[in-house]
Formats: sequence, C-alpha cells, structure tokens
Amino acid sequence: MNYSRNKCWTAYLDILGFKEQLRGKHWEDKVDAIFEIVEKTISESLSNLTDSEHKILPKNEIQSLFISDSIFLWIAVDEKKQHDSIKACRLFLHVIEMIQFRCALENIWLRGGVGYGETIFSSTNIAGHGLLQAVSLEKQAVYPRVLVNASSLYEVAAQYVSNPTSHDVLKEINKTYEYVDYSGRFLFSYSSVDPHKVSRVLSDDYPFIIDYLNRAPANSSEARKILKNIQKNIREVQEISVYQKYRWLSDYLENSQSIF
Repeated sequence: MNYSRNKCWTAYLDILGFKEQLRGKHWEDKVDAIFEIVEKTISESLSNLTDSEHKILPKNEIQSLFISDSIFLWIAVDEKKQHDSIKACRLFLHVIEMIQFRCALENIWLRGGVGYGETIFSSTNIAGHGLLQAVSLEKQAVYPRVLVNASSLYEVAAQYVSNPTSHDVLKEINKTYEYVDYSGRFLFSYSSVDPHKVSRVLSDDYPFIIDYLNRAPANSSEARKILKNIQKNIREVQEISVYQKYRWLSDYLENSQSIF
C-alpha cells in the first residue's frame, strides 16, 4: 500500500458513552449524526473560509477516519510554505471546535487529544508521532475536552515570538479573522475564569484545551440547549466518575459564557 509521509496535526477523539448509545433503540441515528457532523464541518471549513484576501487556509485539507467510537483527523503541513504550520493548526483547531460544539448540541460529548509530528497515512490508515501524542493526551483528558500538545504549540509560536510564553501561544493561535464562523478563540484561556466564582472541578491542570463552548453566546438558544443537556445528564448519572465529567462541563460552560 502506498503511504504519504508528512508532518501532520493529528487528532484522536473518543465518543463518550458510546456503548450506552448502542443499547438505544435508534442507535444508528446517533452514529449517523456524528458522521454527518464531522463530514459537514470539514466540508464547510473549505467552502466558508475563502482564501482570496486573508490567506488563512493552509495548502492541504483535513482528512478523517472512523473506527467504532473513535474519530481520527489529520492535516499534513507543507514545511516549504511559510506560515503553513500555523495556518494548518488554526484551521484544524477550528474544525475540532465546531465538531465538539455541534455534537454538544446533540448531547454527544467528545474527549481527545491533538498532536503534531511525522506521520504516515493513506485514506484508510494512519500512524506516527502526532497520533501517539494525541492518544496519550486523550487518556489524560478525563473530562469532555480536547487537549492540545503544549510543546507543539510552543514550537509553532516560536516561529513568531522568541521564547514564547503560554500567553504568546494564545495570542498567536487565537487570531481573529473577518469571518463569523472563524472565532479566533480556538484555545481556552484560563485567565477568563472568574476568580470570585467557586469552581468545583475546573482547574488549570493543562495549559491548552480547545474552547468549543465559546460557540454558544451567553443566553443564546444554543447555550440553553447545551445547559439543558448537561443538567439532564447530571440528573441521570449513577457513577461518581461520570458525574465529575458533567460537573466539569457545567463549570466550563459557566466560566466560558457566564450564563448561569
């Protein structure tokens, strides 16, 4: 089989509660909804973000692979093209952010990791350093969130700032563009957490996570729907570990949008 070899941004996303969903009467509808969200989001990222003026799109497109309750995403970086790595990073985080947000509206929650490194891939297989990083981060994520490899982000930011701090990384990655759907808030900033609010679970335990609930403006119908989903899950939960996941979500939503 012929493989391509490139440095890639790679994501591994795990669908939480997938076994329980398969026990449902219409489980295939839920699976189909996830497939549709991923495919639609990737497609829209190319059609909605025109590249004629702002030059924001990288050279390559995002590819995806589904295996049971796992979603694999990757985008190859053209190291010969200036700024392609950070363009690919922003687009990649944007697409994952939108996938997480749209899944949250359907009460589907994802946990995962994003890595960066040498990768070999075909249309049906992928392996490499970026994927290993992503899988390792998914195991550490615990809550419905996606961790982004810190050293990779510092490496990208170092192309623009000497000895970048975490603030520099956020500034370089969270760049705002003149597109409604390109938020410029791809990474969550812990500085947005209100120090006067008691957070039961939310803590600065990893520097960079994708800020997907920023897509729901305060008091919007989307924010209310997501809150309703979280509250429903908290009421029905029977295990402490599962409760903590939704408690984290509640804290994250509160500090992200202050809608409570």
